[in-house]
Amino acid sequence: MNEVEHFVYLNRLLHRRVISPRMICYTGFKCNLRCRFCYYLESLECGNAENRTVSQIRRQLWVGRMIFGKTRMEFTGGEPTILAEFPELVRYARELGYTEIGLITNGLRMANPDYCRELRDAGLNDLLFSFHSYDPEIHDWLTQVPGSHAKLTEAVRNVRELGMSFRFNSVVTSANCNVLDPHMKFLASQEPKSINLIVFNPSEETTDYKSHDPIRFISYDEIGARLSEAVAAWRDKVPVLNVRFIPFCFMKGYEAHVRDYWQAIYEAKEWDPI
Repeated sequence: MNEVEHFVYLNRLLHRRVISPRMICYTGFKCNLRCRFCYYLESLECGNAENRTVSQIRRQLWVGRMIFGKTRMEFTGGEPTILAEFPELVRYARELGYTEIGLITNGLRMANPDYCRELRDAGLNDLLFSFHSYDPEIHDWLTQVPGSHAKLTEAVRNVRELGMSFRFNSVVTSANCNVLDPHMKFLASQEPKSINLIVFNPSEETTDYKSHDPIRFISYDEIGARLSEAVAAWRDKVPVLNVRFIPFCFMKGYEAHVRDYWQAIYEAKEWDPI
């Protein structure tokens, strides 16, 4: 055992917590929505967003499994399902030996039951749907694509009928933070494995981007209060309820539900940012 291996051994022995066996696989940043809160909105609107080639994506999958020994993975983008070769990539992940193959998706393409079945048969067994409001008008306004709520609802119905595991992400903005209770009620009724409430946080490239202005918060005090109310009301009614990207001091009494960077990498359903 060399010095590095000895350090890793002692760290795990003393601290017990092990970094997630999950890895992330970026397919690129093109998308069929234009969500107002998107990290890459400026690139999408300017037409500069690009997807990776199939060989580049396959290389990511190979390195994650063969070099880093990851046993779980999650496709993300952009929107991975817009790639014509996506079922092939899922199948390749299964052939490499990943036991849990996930997908973060807006659900538009998965409104097609045949496509859902194709992905399941290829090896996809975990879905993380981006569902931003129980209210179709709010959701469609946030995604800037009319009918996206209806298609996403159909996608959730499809995966439930196929018996596939699924979870929800909801980005919380000024547009939906005051209706979190009915939103949580709707999401909980779908019986997901977990719900993540993600506080709107502009990326470096969009910190001053004007398209984000309609959804910015007045203050963290405001959003912290709304999130605390939601957690208090629903933490015992869903298997897992997490809040992403908010300082602990704005969630006093509910800190156990906050998952920022250094907590997330130890979560089984989050990824190691290798």
